[in-house]
Amino acid sequence: MWGEKEATVSFNYFLKRVNKMIALVQSDYRIKKVPDPVILLGPSNHGFGKSGLYNFQYVNVALLNFDFDIRFLITQCDTESYKKQGDTMLFHNTGFKINEEPIKEIRRLIERENICIKNVFVTVENCELKERKLKDYACVAY
Repeated sequence: MWGEKEATVSFNYFLKRVNKMIALVQSDYRIKKVPDPVILLGPSNHGFGKSGLYNFQYVNVALLNFDFDIRFLITQCDTESYKKQGDTMLFHNTGFKINEEPIKEIRRLIERENICIKNVFVTVENCELKERKLKDYACVAY
């Protein structure tokens, strides 16, 4: 449930006897709001060392500090690199795997140049929820 707030649902259990319903018990359950997942890149969530840049091929998302796991599917995302001299390059990807061209560009980043993963849209596997756009994620090469 990707609702805007938490809610409660009640289940009433009855026993059916000949022409009569006998109330047994009521159970109340809390429905938690599922937060947006966060974008995870590389070995840390703060930046890439040279080895991380060379191994970067996928965008992952996950729920942090939530009671249960949900498998999110990334339907699309954009990768943008920012060079020190002011050049930027934007690449569109379908799914979670980064295309070869942006991977080559990311590997050319030098210290203190940035990569931004943005326009990330996710949905939940085997669920009819609408796609949801996540917050952009900026990362610094160090």
